Amino acid sequence: MNAVLATYVLLAQTIAPFIDAQTVAVGHLDLTRVDVAAAEARFASLAGIAPGQADPMAENWDAAAAWLAEARRAGIKELFVVVSLADMPREPVRLVVPLKKGADAQDIKKIRALLFSGRADGPVEATPLDRPGWRPKRMTAVAHNAVVFASAEFIERLPAMTPHPRPHLAEAFAAAGDSTAQLLLLPTADHRRVAEEMMPVMPDQFGGGPGSTWTRGVQWAAIGIDGPPKPQLGATIQSADAAAAKALHEAIQRAYAALGTFRPVQDVLPDFDKTAPALTPTVEGDRLTLKLAPPAADALLDQCVGSILHQARRNTLALDRLKHIGVSLHMYRSSHKQNWPPDLDVLVAEKFAAERWLNSPVTGRRYVYIRPPRNAKDTTIVAFTDPADGNLTTVDVLFADGHVQLLAVDKYLLESIKKARALSEKAYGPPTQPATPAGER
Repeated sequence: MNAVLATYVLLAQTIAPFIDAQTVAVGHLDLTRVDVAAAEARFASLAGIAPGQADPMAENWDAAAAWLAEARRAGIKELFVVVSLADMPREPVRLVVPLKKGADAQDIKKIRALLFSGRADGPVEATPLDRPGWRPKRMTAVAHNAVVFASAEFIERLPAMTPHPRPHLAEAFAAAGDSTAQLLLLPTADHRRVAEEMMPVMPDQFGGGPGSTWTRGVQWAAIGIDGPPKPQLGATIQSADAAAAKALHEAIQRAYAALGTFRPVQDVLPDFDKTAPALTPTVEGDRLTLKLAPPAADALLDQCVGSILHQARRNTLALDRLKHIGVSLHMYRSSHKQNWPPDLDVLVAEKFAAERWLNSPVTGRRYVYIRPPRNAKDTTIVAFTDPADGNLTTVDVLFADGHVQLLAVDKYLLESIKKARALSEKAYGPPTQPATPAGER
């Protein structure tokens, strides 16, 4: 056995004891190759965040860098992730950190704390509650020369668990290649059978056709990823045979063509039809492969991830601004005997809010405000981005209790807006300038 293959066999042997019959995916991350600073800079560039600019989407990078530094000091070089349907829907993810040779009790305690609480000096387990039958949702344990962080149910099953054999595990790791992160999709024959029974025909949004094309086409899949400063991506899909690989290739092309006409995809990726060819794998015998080196990977980041991040950032900023408006409304009501202001401009006039908060970053126009009655329910809509301002499919919404949500523009939302307006008119009379119903402009 050559040294390269031995590396992938070792990866497979390390994680194998934690794989049960319901495991569908396994991931591996080489922490020694993660460059948080480069990732943060690339993220900011893609999201349109200026250097040094405070932004809600960029708040967690310092915490990630601090966690990584502590993890390296504690001797953590790699991290495995196991996803299993056995603990769905609450806690399907398990984290596994192999212990280095000679790790002592102090090292193990730091690793358990980092996985459980995010700090090397933090707690390693939840504080028991004084009630019968209580147990924590997630726990850490030491097993098979590794620290595992998973659901309490899995930790309890682990000592008696018989690992489920995955004969292609090392082969899949090898297909993912020498990369910072590897992600393996490992459906079993039972998983494929259930998938075919649940979806004998694929939805039109995914190109239609028999579901068996996908279950036969994907025996297992492996993705290898390198992050900034030199992003790369490689993918391999192992099919049942050459005919299944060819059929899957055709199904992927149909799916991309269908997705390109799907409104939610168009909203997020307006140039998806130009991006799809770069994401289409080639057929090589009974496999499909895809390779994106740094120039192509950078272009993909700009086309796909950049568009997604720009929209996500606009939505995050919109929700953040609505939170500011909610706080300002609360402050106003505290100073006005719990009465709601007649309009949002009053918040600026009385210095409860800044003018810039009142405009949605999604549309650049003023949030719609519906003055609630004094005793409005918590779920009454107070302010929102008008979907008619940009023919939007999702909008940010502020409720009377101060919480905000990003909601789909559907019959339920439009009915809720109509109800809020009716309650407002009942309490205060018709508005001086009748509002245009959302979605009807």
